[in-house]
Amino acid sequence: KFKILSILNFLGVLILDILKASNLFKNENESTAKTKSNISSFVKITGLGAPRSTKVIENSSNPTWNESFNFVIDKHDLNPMINIQLYNKSDQNNDFLGRFVKKFS
Repeated sequence: KFKILSILNFLGVLILDILKASNLFKNENESTAKTKSNISSFVKITGLGAPRSTKVIENSSNPTWNESFNFVIDKHDLNPMINIQLYNKSDQNNDFLGRFVKKFS
C-alpha cells in the first residue's frame, strides 16, 4: 500500500532507532528464579500507524537489533504517542518484558 499525504496534514517524521538491550531476564514460572538463558527477544512498536516489530534475536540476554523505523506524524492526530514493548518470543505466548511510552505534544 502507498498513501500520499497532503502537505497540509503533514507535521513531520519520527525516526526511531531500536539499538540494543542488556541484561534481560525472564521468569520461567512463579516458583522459579529469574534466568538469563534462552531469551529470544523482539521489540513491538505501536501508536503511530501500523504496528511494527524488530527481528527476533535468539538466545541472547544482550540483544542488538540496530533497526530504524520511520513514522509520519499527522496534524489531525490530537494526542500522538508511541508505545515500545519488549517481548521474549516463545512457542505458546510472547512473554512481556518491558515497555516505554512517549507522548508527543
